[in-house]
Amino acid sequence: MKLENGEIITLDDNKDYIVLKQLINENIDYVYLVTAQKPIEVLVAKLNDMDLIPITDDFELKKVIELFKKD
Repeated sequence: MKLENGEIITLDDNKDYIVLKQLINENIDYVYLVTAQKPIEVLVAKLNDMDLIPITDDFELKKVIELFKKD
């Protein structure tokens, strides 16, 4: 799956998300998404072939958010 910053995608929860940022760290593709409608929700996920896998591990999530801040 190839995503572009600014692209709007619909996930399995039937919500539209905007791709805000993407980065690669240690050969893992990460994406930072926000919902396109209020209430605003944030989702940080790994991009794995054709799937977006939400990051649920607190340690990994904190690490990835710091990477997005630096980028």
